[in-house]
Amino acid sequence: MSDTPDPKELLSVLFRDLNDVEQPGRYLGGEAGSIVKDGSHLYRVALSFPDVYEIGMSNTALKILYGQLNRLPGVAAERVFSPAEDFEQVLRDRDVPLYTLESKTPLRECDLVAFTFAYELLATNMLTILDLGNIPVLAAERSEHDPLVIAGGPGLTNPIPYGNFLDAVFIGEGEGEFSTLAETLSVMKRDGRSRNEMLQYVHSHPAVWHSQRKTAVRRAIWRDFTRDDMGTVYGAGFPLPSIPVIQDHGVVEIMRGCPQGCR
Repeated sequence: MSDTPDPKELLSVLFRDLNDVEQPGRYLGGEAGSIVKDGSHLYRVALSFPDVYEIGMSNTALKILYGQLNRLPGVAAERVFSPAEDFEQVLRDRDVPLYTLESKTPLRECDLVAFTFAYELLATNMLTILDLGNIPVLAAERSEHDPLVIAGGPGLTNPIPYGNFLDAVFIGEGEGEFSTLAETLSVMKRDGRSRNEMLQYVHSHPAVWHSQRKTAVRRAIWRDFTRDDMGTVYGAGFPLPSIPVIQDHGVVEIMRGCPQGCR
C-alpha cells in the first residue's frame, strides 16, 4: 500500500480515528506480558484467531502457540485479530495495512501468518485479514515477497474448501511439532532460502495438507500432558488483556476433543 506509516508512528497516525471507534483497546497492543522482539533476522510469525480481540484473546490454542514460539530465540510470535467493521473502514480509508499488535508490523512484512481456525464461520474473517494485510487472498497469486499462510484447528477437519486460499494446513495438534517447524523456517530465513524452498519444506511435513497433495496426511497428536515441565512446554507466557474479554478468568483444560476420540 502507498505511504505506509513507519510502525513506530502508526498509532499516532491513527490516533484520532482510534478515539472514534468502538473499543480502541483492541488495536493498541502494549499489554502487560506481551513479548516484543526486535531484529530483521527474526522469523516473524503473525498468530491470528480470526475474530475480534475479545474472542481471540480467550482462545487457548493461541495462548499455547504464542508462548511456545516466543521461547525460540530466532522466532518472534505476534498477534493479529479481525478488526470490527468501524476500524476496518478506517484502515481502508487511510490506506493503512492491518498490523501486528506487538511491533505494529504490517501483516505482509511478516514471514508467516498462522491462523488458528476453530469453526467455519471464521472463514470470511480470515479472508478479510489477508485482504486488509495486503496479502493476496488466493495462494496462487502470492509472490516471493508475501508471507506463508498456514492454518490449523478443528474447523479444518475438512481443509479442501480452503485449499485455494491457504498455502498449507496443519492437521492435528500443534504443541509437539509446530514450534519445530517454525524453528527450522527461522534457520532457513537466516540462510537466505527462498519462499518457495520454505514452502516446499512445510509441504514435506507429514501432518501438512495442501491443495496439490496426493498422499495421506498423518494427523499430529500431542500426548505429553503428564510431563513435569509443562511450564517449559507452554513457553514464555501470554499478554494480559487490556479490555474485558469473553472468558475473563483462568482456564484449566480438563479434556480435549469429544468422547468419541476426535481431537
